[in-house]
Amino acid sequence: MSSPLLPSMPYQGLVLHIGLPKTGTTTLQTLLFANHSGIGYLGRKRGFPGEWNCRSKETYELLRPLLWEVDKPFDPSGIRRKIDALSQEFDRSKVLVGSWEGLGNALLTEHREILRRLVETFGGCRLLICLRNPVRLMPSIYLQSLRGRSQVNNRQLLGSHWYLDIDQWMTNWRERGGFSRILSYAERIRISVEVLGSENVQVQLFEDLCEEQDHFIRSICKFLEVDESEGLHHVQGGHLHRRMTVGQIEFLKRVERSYLYRWWLNRKKQKRQRQILDEHGGDEVPARVELPPHWISVVADATREGNRWLRDHYQLDLEKYEYPL
Repeated sequence: MSSPLLPSMPYQGLVLHIGLPKTGTTTLQTLLFANHSGIGYLGRKRGFPGEWNCRSKETYELLRPLLWEVDKPFDPSGIRRKIDALSQEFDRSKVLVGSWEGLGNALLTEHREILRRLVETFGGCRLLICLRNPVRLMPSIYLQSLRGRSQVNNRQLLGSHWYLDIDQWMTNWRERGGFSRILSYAERIRISVEVLGSENVQVQLFEDLCEEQDHFIRSICKFLEVDESEGLHHVQGGHLHRRMTVGQIEFLKRVERSYLYRWWLNRKKQKRQRQILDEHGGDEVPARVELPPHWISVVADATREGNRWLRDHYQLDLEKYEYPL
């Protein structure tokens, strides 16, 4: 179905990729979106100078009322004039793509408003979201949280601790309302379909990236309407992700047990803290963590109905990857 919100305007629209976290986002951002000649990539990418790693400071200022300050008034015609002034960054001969996985954690009301504003400003919007079995997604986010302690949201979950077991971490996350937003991915997709139309919402599975990478990349390129062969060339079997190692987990446990060690590390700058963690656990054996059984039940109950809708609406083979159904 086509969306009634799409006006007739001389813009080709924008493709918004919103994660989820730990679903190959860095691979897509760094290898595909930033390199493909058919894509005008607006961010996110490490090294881009704008906030949220936007392509430029001007790009961030233009997108801010569309993506991050949707509780404030905005002027779509004024933004379009700025787009025209930034013709090099907003090259209409290319598919405009923005990728910020944090937007997959926005309130559902905010998500709807983001899409509405993008449609009104750009004349169209397509949405790309990658899913992962939530029972396996949660431990992966947990390990990322331990690794990225310097980030504000992770420090809020960990508090003064350098290490928490996954049970306590999940408890903290639920109390802060965080994982309920992640687990509402099916409702987020339903809203997207309602606003944009089914043909403008693409759902991919992270498990396919792991098992059938070429098919995964081809499917995304087809949705973006860019050359598939070039997309495969840029990715070339790469899958960029930094995982916590067994040695690093043991290092964090030692820090947690020692008041003096914690005091010493807390006096270091955040960049140096990250470097110290990277210097430990050089065995490169990936850390593996599983959800305790009672949390598996919580996650399954929160996602089962939505997974069934996704299976039926998008014909996704969720049984194959043991999604809760």
